Amino acid sequence: MIPLGIPHRSIEDDWYNGYFIPKHSIVIPNFWCMNRNAEVYGPDANHFNPARYLDANGQMAPAPPDTKEEGHITFGFGRRYCIGARVANESMFINLAILLWAMNIECALDADGNPIPVDVVDCLEDGLAV
Repeated sequence: MIPLGIPHRSIEDDWYNGYFIPKHSIVIPNFWCMNRNAEVYGPDANHFNPARYLDANGQMAPAPPDTKEEGHITFGFGRRYCIGARVANESMFINLAILLWAMNIECALDADGNPIPVDVVDCLEDGLAV
């Protein structure tokens, strides 16, 4: 994920959350911050928690507003929504399906043969640690 979105230029004077944005200002959305908004994603928004996207029955919960049912804002919003979003999602699905088919994914074992817990805290900033 890229941390910042594509720059946009305001076409008229505007006010947003008490901030004045003059006409022709360059506005750059901060996707990193928007995707970690505790008001939208809960108090643990900075932690890897796929369960946040499930309802009480274990089914997909409705996505937050303005996310095009993606559950996140990584692909942008509005008219300039990423035209490659569908290709990206389908490619990721295919690649993950091939990895799951071709590999045995198991926890590492310590000297006594006990599983070593996976450290998800240290891989937060840069994605998956393999």
